[in-house]
Amino acid sequence: FKFISTIDVDNLYAFRGKSLIRNAGGAIKDLMRFDTTMFMARLASVFFGKKDPFDKYDEQIKLSKETGIPLIYFFLYKNNTEFDRTIRPGHSLFLQLFDKLKREKVSFGIHPSYFSSDTSEGIKAESDLLSEHSKQNTILSRQHYLRFNIKITPLYLEAAGIQFDFTMGFASASGFRAGTTLPFYYYNFEREEALHVMAVPFALMDGAYYIYGHAKMEDAKKDIELMREETKKVNGLFVTVFHERSFAEQLYPGWRRLYSQIHHLIK
Repeated sequence: FKFISTIDVDNLYAFRGKSLIRNAGGAIKDLMRFDTTMFMARLASVFFGKKDPFDKYDEQIKLSKETGIPLIYFFLYKNNTEFDRTIRPGHSLFLQLFDKLKREKVSFGIHPSYFSSDTSEGIKAESDLLSEHSKQNTILSRQHYLRFNIKITPLYLEAAGIQFDFTMGFASASGFRAGTTLPFYYYNFEREEALHVMAVPFALMDGAYYIYGHAKMEDAKKDIELMREETKKVNGLFVTVFHERSFAEQLYPGWRRLYSQIHHLIK
C-alpha cells in the first residue's frame, strides 16, 4: 500500500501576479456575488501585502516531509482561454516556486490545458515550455478538467515525453475508473502494443465532495477513509487529488484541515 498526494494548480495564486485590471474585474464580481470575504481578501493581498489565499505551498511541503507521503503538483501552464486562467507562464512567481520545489525535492508536472487533448501540438508545447522554464524534464501529467480521449491523448502524451499520466479517475465520484488501483501502460490498439506512458489511477478528487456531492465534511472524511481501507486490502496505490483553491478558507472552509487529517490518519 502506498499513498501519494497530488495537487492540481489551476491558479498559481488567487490575486498575486494578476494585473490591476484583472483584479478590479474580480473585485466587481465579488461584490456582485455579495462575496465580501473574497473581496476583503483581495484588497488585503493586492494593496496591503497580506498572504494570498492560495499560497499554502510551504505548508503542504512541510506536511509531506513530516508524514513521508510523496507530494506531486500539476501546474496549468496556459492562461489565454475561457477555461485556462492562471497567471502568465514564465512569470517570476512561477519560476520562484519551481526553484523552491526543486530545492525541497518535491515533484511537479504539467496540467495540460482544456483544449490540449484535441491536438497533437498542445500537450507537447505546454510540456516543453514548462521544461524550459523549470530547467528539468517534464515527465508527469494530468489533463485539466480530466479532458481525455483514450484513442489519441495517450499518443500525444507519449510524443511529448510524458511517462506517467494521472488523469485516470472520476471528477464527480470516488472510485477507480479503470477498475484497478494499480498503474498500467496505455495501449495502442492499432499497433497492438503498449505505449511508453503509464496510467496512474487516482482514488478521489476533492470536488467530487464539495461541488458534485455537496457532502458534509464528516461524510467526505468517512468516504475517504473507506476508500483508503479498501485500497489497503489489495496493497494498492491510493492517490488523492486536491486543488489549490481547496486550501483557501474563504472558499472551502475546513478542507485545508481535512487534507492534513487524511495525511496523519494514513501515517
